[in-house]
Amino acid sequence: MGSAITLRSNFDGDGLRLLARQTKDASQARRLLALASIYDGGSRADAARLGSVTVQIVRDWVVRFNARGPDGLINGKAPGKPSLLKDDQRAALAQAIERGPTPYLDGVVRWRLCDLAQWLWEEFRVSVSEQTLGREVRSMGYRKLSARPRHHAQDAEAAEAFKWQNERAPIADLANLFSLITGSLGKMGQDIALLAQAGGEIELAGGVRSSAMVHKQNPVGAETLVAFSRFNAAQLSAIHQALVHEQERSGAAWTLEWLVLPQWSWRPPAPCGLRAS
Repeated sequence: MGSAITLRSNFDGDGLRLLARQTKDASQARRLLALASIYDGGSRADAARLGSVTVQIVRDWVVRFNARGPDGLINGKAPGKPSLLKDDQRAALAQAIERGPTPYLDGVVRWRLCDLAQWLWEEFRVSVSEQTLGREVRSMGYRKLSARPRHHAQDAEAAEAFKWQNERAPIADLANLFSLITGSLGKMGQDIALLAQAGGEIELAGGVRSSAMVHKQNPVGAETLVAFSRFNAAQLSAIHQALVHEQERSGAAWTLEWLVLPQWSWRPPAPCGLRAS
């Protein structure tokens, strides 16, 4: 039978009981109290009964306590099975994910877990299940998203230049500008029309005389400004509706734009001509 292992000399029973009261780990507190009884002169069997364990386990506690102090009595996490992928293999996998597959070589247009597992086998002869590979990919910061396929020869500059097909905000901004212009002119026309109704307040050049009251002039041009302003305000909502489209570009939204744009092309200049007259 082997000799008992002596406890380290820089602790005593009172000190371990104080640590047991302060700790929030119940298992550590139980082990500290068991070792405190040994410091007080008790036997290892007494410590085993106090901790509800065997004498062999008390011996393991003593070994851990002598090596690491009170922290050695805290349950640690099991290391678990080591990773199947090495650091260089994990780095190569990350590069392959970022680069994407080459369709004529890999036979796919986007990576799936089964494709990546096959790629690892062909490159490193490492067999990894889809579940294990999914955990590895998540730990590397990637997610299992089904992204839109990207051709391996896609031109980034051409794609950037083609974004106007999808981004229609500039057309809406132009429509907003036209609406602001015709709105300001419409407010001026409304004020002129109100002054002309009173009769004698203003004299309209080229105004049409009223058939019922010859002393009044009908403000035809001013009322046309108001009509253009209200019409353009209504058409602005149609342009905003065209901003709502599915996927890259909707044929319905495109058609709606071109139902409205030809009318915008001449109606804003027309009030300006009336304003000049």
